[in-house]
Amino acid sequence: MTASIGVGAVIGNTIGFEISDPSADVVFNDILTAAPDDLYTQKGFITSTTALSSTTLTVIAEAAPDLDPPTVAITIPVNSSTGISRSTTISVAFTDAGTVIGVDTSSFLVSSTAFGGSDISGTVTSSSNVFEFTPDTDLDFNTTYFVRLDAGVVGHIIEDNSGNDLAADYDFTFTTGAEYPSVTKSIVVNNTIVPGSNSPVIIVPEPDSGPSTRVTVAVFTPTGKRVATLVDSRPWQDVLASPLAWYGKNGANQKLGPGIYFIVVSSKDSSETLKVRIVR
Repeated sequence: MTASIGVGAVIGNTIGFEISDPSADVVFNDILTAAPDDLYTQKGFITSTTALSSTTLTVIAEAAPDLDPPTVAITIPVNSSTGISRSTTISVAFTDAGTVIGVDTSSFLVSSTAFGGSDISGTVTSSSNVFEFTPDTDLDFNTTYFVRLDAGVVGHIIEDNSGNDLAADYDFTFTTGAEYPSVTKSIVVNNTIVPGSNSPVIIVPEPDSGPSTRVTVAVFTPTGKRVATLVDSRPWQDVLASPLAWYGKNGANQKLGPGIYFIVVSSKDSSETLKVRIVR
């Protein structure tokens, strides 16, 4: 705060004044001590110092103007975070003494290609200087998104209600999670087959003996009859580094009847049995 105090005002029987060299910042309703020869007379509102013989005066200080621009305190997701849900919303919280305005879909930009792009459409809502971007649809799996608060969009300037603009563009990124989880043992996703609706997805982790280890994946009935071989002693890295789908068919590509089936994943390291069910 400057030492400009009640300029030109009358406080009780005391005229407003300025100190030429204050020893400390002035606060509201402060008791200010000053000798008459410390007072300015150049501005004309003090015409005589002889009437101000007291050295202790009660004054009311003017509030310092807000000159600080809005700053980003936190983002959700945080910068460079990974494994974020496809259904996430994107939030930015500002630290500012006033109210931040100008944050909308023209200045809050979300893109899957580059900073400043706006290929992801959505809506922006706010509460107490926290702004939330909600995409119109779920984001893509395993994709990096670029978020920018654009400081220079004409007609959509991000500023506080004292007129202080966001000093520069604010950028951050995050990456959504993979479609299927990373696993330490074999699993089946969607283990109930509904014809025309879904199919089981088999996820097999890299064998302990390395990615070149040969793996067999076969389907059996509860009586132990093999009805399909999905992977026949192939290197894991060739066919199982990505999830494997099974469509409920036998080795002759015929639809199997309803019931319980067992998928056996075997290698020289281990053998695992997974259960699935076909509903007709």
